[in-house]
Order: sequence, then C-alpha cells, then structure tokens
Amino acid sequence: MTDQNGAWFPGRSRVADPRLRLFCLPHAGAGASAYRQWQRSLDPDVEVVPVQLPGRESRLGEPPVPSIRSLAEGLAPLLVERAAGVPFAVFGHSMGALLGYELCHLLEASGHPPELLIVSGAAGPRLPLVADRPVHQMADEELVCHLGELSGTPQAVLSHRDLLDMVVPAMRADFQACETYVHEERRPLAVPLLVLGGDADPTVPVASLEPWRDHTTAPSTVRVYPGGHFFHHENKEDVMELIATRLRQAHTPPPPTPEETVRTYYTLVDGREFGDMLELFAPAAVYRRPGYEPLVGRAALADFYGGERVIEEGRHAITELVASGEKVAVNGRFSGRIKGGQEVDLRFADFFTLDAEGRFTARDTFFFAPMV
Repeated sequence: MTDQNGAWFPGRSRVADPRLRLFCLPHAGAGASAYRQWQRSLDPDVEVVPVQLPGRESRLGEPPVPSIRSLAEGLAPLLVERAAGVPFAVFGHSMGALLGYELCHLLEASGHPPELLIVSGAAGPRLPLVADRPVHQMADEELVCHLGELSGTPQAVLSHRDLLDMVVPAMRADFQACETYVHEERRPLAVPLLVLGGDADPTVPVASLEPWRDHTTAPSTVRVYPGGHFFHHENKEDVMELIATRLRQAHTPPPPTPEETVRTYYTLVDGREFGDMLELFAPAAVYRRPGYEPLVGRAALADFYGGERVIEEGRHAITELVASGEKVAVNGRFSGRIKGGQEVDLRFADFFTLDAEGRFTARDTFFFAPMV
C-alpha cells in the first residue's frame, strides 16, 4: 500500500480475511474517528475502513479540499487499491453521502463498482441544500452556532477555542464543497442503494430522501428513523442492525450453475466425500441405471454409495459436458479399481436433471462396462 493510501485509510486492518470491506465517509468537519466503534457492530468478516479526508485529525497539516468532485477523483483510485480485490460497499453520512455518490460514479466507470452504496442524512443530489444562506460564508461564531444546532459536534469541541481553531477550517471547506456542488446529469448508477434519514432533520426533509431512487437502476430502499440530522447516533442499534443485514445480502455469492454442480459431484465422488455429495441431490431424487431397479431418495443413495457401489476408488475425467437449462449431459472416462481389485478404464455417459434450487432430481447413467 502506498504512503498516500495510508493517509486516506489510517486505521489498521483488524479482519484477517474479510468477505467484504465497508468504506466509511465522514460528515462535514469529521474524520475517520467517527467510525471507530463500527467494527464491533458488524459481522466479523466485514472490515470497516474509515476514510480520512485532508485537513483533519491525522491529516490536520494538509489543506482541506473544498470540492466534492476533487475529493472523489483523489480518493477513487486509492480506494480500489485498498480494496485489494475484495468486494466492498460505501457508506457516507451527510457530506459523506454526496462524496460517496460521486465516488461510485467514478468507481463504476473504472470497472470497480461497490456492492452497495449507503447514503445517510442527505437529500437527493439534484436537490438544493436547505439553508437560509451558505454556511461556509458564515462568520466563525455563527458557523459554530450552526454546528451546535445540528448536534453532531461534541460540546467539548464547541466550547474550546483552541480546538475550534483547528477544526473550523475543515468544516468551512466541507460546507463549501457541499454548497457549491452542482449535480452532473448522467446515466444512473447500477449499484444497489440504501437511503437513511431522520424524520426531524432540519436540513434534510423526509421528502428529499425518496429522489435518491432516481439515481440507480438497481434495487433501492429508503428507511426513516426518529431523530434529527444525526439520527444514526440516536438509533445506533437499529441502524447498525439494518446495515449489517444489508451487507450480508450485498455480497452473497451467486448459486452455482448446473454445470458447476455436476463438476462438483464428480470431485466429491472421486474424493469419497459422500456426505457432501448427497447434499447435491433433492430428497426424492431418482438414480436410474440400465438393468437395475431405480434408486429413489437420499436414503437409497446413501446405502448405494456407502457399500453397494461397485467402484472402490478412482477418478472421473469429463471429455464432454453440455448444459441446457436444468439438464446437463456428460461423456467421460473413469479410471480406477472396482471390487475384487480389478483395474478398469471405462467410458460412461451421465444425464442430470436439476430443480429450481440447483439440486439433482434425476441422474441417468449408461455404461459400456461395470457400473460407475
């Protein structure tokens, strides 16, 4: 990881082999520490990756960037590097939501779309911000008063002059980034979207959440909680439970294709992993062989593979496999040993039928020599 990447993602990874990474973008004036407690609220295979923007906390010595697009353009390639091929989602609150939206457009255009975008406490990006006048143009005292009304900045910071001197420049730049943002019309994202808001948010009316749906062609959900602009602090358990649930759903590997299931069958049979192999069959599956009574159901199949089967050990080699819908035809060879110790090299043909859940409902086998 580059030094620049480390500046944007200052936290150490606490998940050895993550299934999913969640990149978290802060609200105006905030830093990566806003998400320091999130890791414990999500599944152990989800890695929370807080993003540190310039001009705050560990990057206090850098000038803040008063442009959403400039931030997104700087962050996008570094995020792809930090994701390291692991599927990821993006969360952003308030300013972070707007940044996340622009970021996702860049990521999608580069061929690295997230599994899910979660926008929180932000109106649809086409809508103007609700404010009597631009916050970034307020005097320091008025800006601090505005922050107090939003209830997102600790009172210890608001009442400490030296701390304010450190954080106000970043806050002002962040508000400028939001208040000067102009939405660019383009194709909607193809990324699933979860929209969160508070029913008493003075800056983001509930009606302004629904327009987010226009910005994706993928499924979208809008959820409103009681509370103001920082409703997710007031409803932490409920919000985190919803996010955890959606992250579980966000990257669920697609079910195997019929072709993949058939190949798995031969791998398990050759490895004599009959317990796992039987799970590939539906409970009432039928196995038909010329000259034998059909085997019906898993119990009959378990008896067959557990002791009645002629083959003792060996390996199947597929020479041809054709899948059409729920049916798969296989030609191949089997080399191995049958009962009595005889070595064989046989040709076989199998025909599988699968149900809607991807399990075998029927297998028909034809041989040119003893049963395989």
